Amino acid sequence: MRKLIWVGLIVVSMMLVVGCGDKAEEQSATEKAVEGAKDMAEKTTEMAKDAAEKTGEMAKEAVEEGKEVASAAMDWTKEKMDEYLGKMGEQLGGFTDKFGDLKAKAEGLTGDAKTKFDDQFKALTGKKEEASSAFDTLKESSGETWAAAKDKFDTIMAELVELYEKIMANFKE
Repeated sequence: MRKLIWVGLIVVSMMLVVGCGDKAEEQSATEKAVEGAKDMAEKTTEMAKDAAEKTGEMAKEAVEEGKEVASAAMDWTKEKMDEYLGKMGEQLGGFTDKFGDLKAKAEGLTGDAKTKFDDQFKALTGKKEEASSAFDTLKESSGETWAAAKDKFDTIMAELVELYEKIMANFKE
């Protein structure tokens, strides 16, 4: 746009220089130069308005595209969160059956072995309750709190699995 203004000024200057006749011709050349400058100013203004409109339209399109991308990202994230919750809910629920199997294996225990098992099973049950509570918190979380809740739940689940495997190892000996 600035180049266009400079070109207009150069044209006006050349018209002033070329118009070296008598005073009438000079006045005519000056008037022509002024008219040319006015025309250039009008065209420049018109071009600036067009550019502003196009820029505004482009900005609106960019905002709409940004909204679409953000929406798609949120949908994908929600889908992944739901998928994770489904898997972890099944894994947590599976411990109910595992606990039943564990209790069945421990039925024949007596004395110190029975006392040790009862203590371990109590700790295991407490850890499952802790995991259930963390899972409930995770289900209610979103956005910024999701990551922290997920990390806490993952840690508790790893502890639960480790404790369960430790107890099961006593029956394999």
